[in-house]
Amino acid sequence: MSKIYDGFKAPEDGSVSWYLKINNNLIYGPIAIATLCDWAAEGRVTPGSLVSRDRETWIPAESIPELKMEWTVELKNGVTYGPFNLLAAPTLVRRGIMDAGATLINKTTGKELPVRSLLKPDDQRP
Repeated sequence: MSKIYDGFKAPEDGSVSWYLKINNNLIYGPIAIATLCDWAAEGRVTPGSLVSRDRETWIPAESIPELKMEWTVELKNGVTYGPFNLLAAPTLVRRGIMDAGATLINKTTGKELPVRSLLKPDDQRP
């Protein structure tokens, strides 16, 4: 673990509250880490989001391992989007952020995964 992250680790009882700052400086919280994990899986914690325990020191959300923001995708315009939680992929397709025909890449392992493999039939778009 990094020294930065170690200072943000929750006690074993999970009593630490977190704050989430999204790209327009809107702050949500206090919230539990479990809620942050749910939000990451729903695509609500996005690349560039910041988290804090004290609303003074902010770190990138993807630096919190529990959020599992480990995946990137190349968009049609050639820009890389991510990192994001793998479970957010269907939501990102529905929002038009990512194409169903794209390939996801795990930034840690390099593993590749077709987006279509994560979609239900009604989520798939050409």
